[in-house]
Amino acid sequence: MAMRTNLLMLLLFFSISICWLSNIIINHHSASALTTTSRGHHNILKNSPSPSALHHTTTPTDYWTQYSLRQSYKKAGGILYKQSLLTPTEFHALQGAIDALNLNLTDEKSSSFATNRIGAVIEKDSDVYQLLSREGGSLCRLVNCLAEEEDGGEDLGKMILSPDIPIEIRIYEKQKAGMEWHVDDIIYQNTKQIEVVLTLENTSDCCTMWRPHDQPMLVADATTSQEEDDDDDLTTSGGDCRREQENSNGNIHNKFRVESVQTTPNSAILIKAGSVLHKVSSLSYGRRVILKMAFVREGALMSDEMRNHVSHHNGGDKKKNRKKKKKR
Repeated sequence: MAMRTNLLMLLLFFSISICWLSNIIINHHSASALTTTSRGHHNILKNSPSPSALHHTTTPTDYWTQYSLRQSYKKAGGILYKQSLLTPTEFHALQGAIDALNLNLTDEKSSSFATNRIGAVIEKDSDVYQLLSREGGSLCRLVNCLAEEEDGGEDLGKMILSPDIPIEIRIYEKQKAGMEWHVDDIIYQNTKQIEVVLTLENTSDCCTMWRPHDQPMLVADATTSQEEDDDDDLTTSGGDCRREQENSNGNIHNKFRVESVQTTPNSAILIKAGSVLHKVSSLSYGRRVILKMAFVREGALMSDEMRNHVSHHNGGDKKKNRKKKKKR
């Protein structure tokens, strides 16, 4: 019995000794690694991303957020409504830059799809341009995120604020100010073009409406007259933006589903040119102020026949332009 006890004690001592030696070896290697890291510390920092690059490094959360936005944009046929577009700091700076401008607001040309809307071109040397064209800014990053979806993994160059299409401030404040159904013109020959409508202020009842490609066509109610059926829009979202598109019994008498929203300050609608039908309903009260701009690939070439369609405010309303197709 005593012999068995001594044997167990010997085994226990042997086990403790092995554990002790293992800890010494592990600590030695850890210390060596730490020393090596410390010696190479400055080299690691030289090869590390800059603080600005680190700020824009994609985290898992960012990745899935961007993936969701790209899928929504693609599914709807090239349109996305995004709230809280800019950071609070960016939006505050943009508001200050707008307030500092001395703008000459004018009525839009008769060739515009808009009615009773006023506005002005914002000069390229303004702080507004600097803020919205900043490569690391929220707007540029979102536009490039959406453009990546259609690139199929190819690096086709970055999307930049168009050097040819000016930023315009557009104001809805006159009675019945609005914009009829239209598709944005494709101005460039060799690039995708993403139009951006950034809301600065909105106390109006104006609704932005669009027909997303992923919404099914509806079957018109059999009791509906042909005259009613000609008005083929039905809003499916937007609260106060719901239109009187249903009869008293709630029967649908339309062909298409239409998304609708009252855009909030610091929100944006991004639309691929030549894709989605959209409009702005007529104003009956309040005021809506937006910025309209376009992003294209760096080095994009403008189509010569479309040069007269880049702005609603560049000069007078010349007769020779009135017979040309209406602009975006």
